[in-house]
Amino acid sequence: MEDLVDSGAGPMVEETISVSQHKQKRVIKRGGYMKATLLAVKNVISAILTTGARKATKYVQPDFVVKASRALKPDGRAGQFSIVVTVGRPNYEERQFIKKCKKVGEPFPVKKVQLKFYPKKKA
Repeated sequence: MEDLVDSGAGPMVEETISVSQHKQKRVIKRGGYMKATLLAVKNVISAILTTGARKATKYVQPDFVVKASRALKPDGRAGQFSIVVTVGRPNYEERQFIKKCKKVGEPFPVKKVQLKFYPKKKA
């Protein structure tokens, strides 16, 4: 990627692709990029609220993830709880998952939100 051009509709990225002897330039429009991010935030928060999971992760692109996690484990006395939303580059564990998705041929964005639950109590 050569340079980043900001227009009114959203950021546009200009790439130079080498094809045989000459170079071609193409412009990729990413006007819906922010819209996709907001939709991913909505998806991960609703997944935590409806399933009771500890962490929900949405893989938007191979180098961009949206994740939400509960700050504390809920108990019966809790009248409220906090959710931390993280937007940006994937961590080590998420990069390993992305490698597996690419190996299998899963297209991005990954359709399902990945959930992690609290460990079960031993009886």
